[in-house]
Amino acid sequence: MSATPISALVPAGARPNGGAPFAQQGTVDWVALGQSQFSASVAILGRLSSAGIEPLTVAVGQAMCSKIPLGAHGEKVLRDAMASLKACSSFGDVVWFGVGVRHILRVLVQTAQGASLVALCAALSESHSLSTCALVLYEMSKQSGSPKELTPSFAQWEAIVRVCASVFCPTTFSIRVDQFLKLAGYDLCTGVSSWAGHPQDLAKIISAVGSVAAGELLELHVVGGPACSWVAVYADLVLGLRVSIQRRPIVLLSLTSARAQVKVQFSNEIICNAITCVGRVFTLRSGDDFIRNIIQRSESLNLASTAAREPFLGGRLQWGSMFWETFGTAAGNLLKPPSWKNGPLPNLERPKTEAGCFVYFFVACARYYTSCTTECVRYGSAQEFIHTATNQMAELRPLKEELEELEECLLADMGRDPRRSDIESDLICAAEDLGLVCQCVVHKLHSLDNQSTARFCSLGLAGTIVLISYVLGRIRVEASLKPRRSGILAIYDKMTTSFSCQRPQNTLMHPDETEELRHTFASAMKLFSGEPPSLSLGNTVSAVSDGRVYCLVDTVRELSDRFERASVIHVGIGSIQVGHRLHYKIYDRHWKQDWMTEEYEPRRFETVVGNIPRILSQDTTSPELQVEAVVEDSICLSFWYRLWSRKGHILISPATFVGTDLWGAIAFRRLSYTPNEMGQQTHPAPHPYDLDTTARQRQQALNHEAEIQTQSFQAPDFDTSGLHELSVAHGEGAVPAGSYSAPSILLRPHSNNLLGRCAALATSFTPVIILNREADLRSFAASYQSEISSGNVVSWTLI
Repeated sequence: MSATPISALVPAGARPNGGAPFAQQGTVDWVALGQSQFSASVAILGRLSSAGIEPLTVAVGQAMCSKIPLGAHGEKVLRDAMASLKACSSFGDVVWFGVGVRHILRVLVQTAQGASLVALCAALSESHSLSTCALVLYEMSKQSGSPKELTPSFAQWEAIVRVCASVFCPTTFSIRVDQFLKLAGYDLCTGVSSWAGHPQDLAKIISAVGSVAAGELLELHVVGGPACSWVAVYADLVLGLRVSIQRRPIVLLSLTSARAQVKVQFSNEIICNAITCVGRVFTLRSGDDFIRNIIQRSESLNLASTAAREPFLGGRLQWGSMFWETFGTAAGNLLKPPSWKNGPLPNLERPKTEAGCFVYFFVACARYYTSCTTECVRYGSAQEFIHTATNQMAELRPLKEELEELEECLLADMGRDPRRSDIESDLICAAEDLGLVCQCVVHKLHSLDNQSTARFCSLGLAGTIVLISYVLGRIRVEASLKPRRSGILAIYDKMTTSFSCQRPQNTLMHPDETEELRHTFASAMKLFSGEPPSLSLGNTVSAVSDGRVYCLVDTVRELSDRFERASVIHVGIGSIQVGHRLHYKIYDRHWKQDWMTEEYEPRRFETVVGNIPRILSQDTTSPELQVEAVVEDSICLSFWYRLWSRKGHILISPATFVGTDLWGAIAFRRLSYTPNEMGQQTHPAPHPYDLDTTARQRQQALNHEAEIQTQSFQAPDFDTSGLHELSVAHGEGAVPAGSYSAPSILLRPHSNNLLGRCAALATSFTPVIILNREADLRSFAASYQSEISSGNVVSWTLI
């Protein structure tokens, strides 16, 4: 080991016979490589180990990729991609998300061979599952003649692919893959999961393309199926070679005016057991069966960590045309403005066309989300849900006028305070109407005319559009990240299956809303990564990453007592990092002992008769109360907050706090609020931590939060004569049993003190209501008095 720290894993000195450690031409000299000495600082070895990568894997990978020189063009593409990768931190900067300055990628790209390895892994992962990428690299090492003692395991190749998978996410690589496939005449609406090339053939072709880049071959012919599109993009975008694309007998596209170096010919007449190499012509066979058999066998032996349900992921889509590009004319039929002769059906008779039924269905879903679920605190009304959805998705904007007009008609017909049963009944009817006009196989089986003419189910497609609208309303996405076709199709498959066996409301949102955070994580990972999380997500997961993208709940970044803010999920490019170690999940504190200091109680209690707003406008929080972030990096990564004062500490876990404490505190609103009471703002305020907003917009959002707090309870005295005994707990901490009579209403005054409100919320053992404005109190009082009259008397805590 060299005494001088070196910034990368590089050969240290010459071979014994005086040659270079990495040959630039011909095959790799594995005997010489086995005798070569490599030098790296202890810090670099520590980063590799923290990422789960052995130094041998990097050395062998660099040796293989020394035969695939990037050149100036490729290094510029890689440098630009690396420069676009960002990083953000958790509260206290203890956990980082994305690709930070100390990420192992920053080390690997510092040598030419390392840059070639990173570029190859990143390119493969843009169109293939992580397991498929690992198989290709494994086959490359075998074909290069590496001895068994120098061959990294499959798990090692998967680990290095996972580290590199985020590099080309912000580029147009995967978009170009889809464009080449469409140019070659492939129907992408049928799904692309089975279009992966054979790993053994891909390994040979990659090496041959490298020989062209190195000047050893003048030109190369590749013949095969859809997987050839990846070869064309890799040769063109990454290696900067001259490429032409042909589907016999026509040259579809020549990416250069000079003679092409790589000629790609699409052909479906590929025999699976054909000779794979004849001269400089390579045949790329379908590898779907091979990949699935290998991965399923390794999964049964617990040798692989990633399911290979989708060997080929295809490309990404532009936001403005993602439904049209995925579903074709089926999406066009739904998303075109309906032809209503007399406006938006003022008599509210049911439409007979797919477009009209979709408008009804979308409005019914918007009303369900904003009146019957906890989304009522994120959107003041169905109009706000429609406004947000049409702003986020360009394909919905042509329907904005019809959607808003229909919602106004429904408000006039059903009133501003419809019953939950009426909203759910309207949603069921809208789903049934879509099923009646749907031309898919499933719905045609139940009709007199059972001749199916549609490839996609209109109801499943409509549910997909609505669910993605809902998910995009809950997440904040890094600007350069685009959705995946395979992710949208996975959501469509789930929606189609669910609609056939469940009620519509249970398909659009999990029946147990405390599970919704976990399901939103899974949907976001499918949509932007293309692969579902490799392990099941529990209710105690606050962040997840697969190497390509990460998702984290906002409470990891900062505590908040507002559900609509704390439950926001941030989606970005990269992984989870603590120090030098990479992780793929963050859990809540996994043991429940010692979560709060014994006898950490409020300072005093008193029974009062008076104005509730006036009492709650006070702040009785301990002045020395502080917060710090705690990370435990052992078998798994755990993150939580520690609130402490002289009296002791209180521990708060991010996911549990959102899914249990905050959810319970606002759950009453969907039963007692009317759209009129909730619609305090015209449109949702911009989120202060939206990665896409400007600094000015962030400041506006923060000002909006402050304005809500300063306007709290600016109202005249409120009559409390119909309520039970009022008790006040001064200070944070757990309220011991017997401190006040039951049933009663316990007041916890922590006005404008975030830490005090969070501490009181986490330590309350009776149902909690967080009051932010006078309308909250009036709504609660009406609901509470209704419970009293019906004999359901319980104690409540008001914060």
